[in-house]
Amino acid sequence: MVADVVFGKKDKTPEFKAEYLGGHSAFPKKRDVKLILEPDQLVIEKMDRTFPYKQIKNIENMTKDKISAKRVILLGVIGALWKKEKTYLVLTVEDPVAKKDQDMIFDVEKIEEAQPLIYQKVAAAKVG
Repeated sequence: MVADVVFGKKDKTPEFKAEYLGGHSAFPKKRDVKLILEPDQLVIEKMDRTFPYKQIKNIENMTKDKISAKRVILLGVIGALWKKEKTYLVLTVEDPVAKKDQDMIFDVEKIEEAQPLIYQKVAAAKVG
C-alpha cells in the first residue's frame, strides 16, 4: 500500500468476479456477478442488489461435504450439482422485502481474499 501512495495509485475498491449459484428467492438462476466491497455496503453487480454490511448475518464457506440436509432440500438441484472439493462462499443476508434471511451462494474466483475482507467489513459495521 505504501508503494501505491509513492507511485500515485489510489486505493481501489475491492472487487471479485464470482458466479452466483442460487439461494435468494428473487434470483433462482445462476449468473456471473461481481462482488464490490464498498466502504459501507456489499454491491452485487448484475443483480442490482446492495446489502449494507449490517444486513449480512453470516459469512461462511462450505464444500458439498459440509452441506446439511436442510441446505440440500433448500437448494435442490444446485446442492446436488456442486463439485466435491470446491469451496463456496455463503452469505446469509437479511432481506427486508421478503422479511426473511436468504442464503446466497457464490463461487468466488479469489475466495481466500474475498471472504476475510467481507468478514472484516461486516464485523466493523456491527461493532461501530
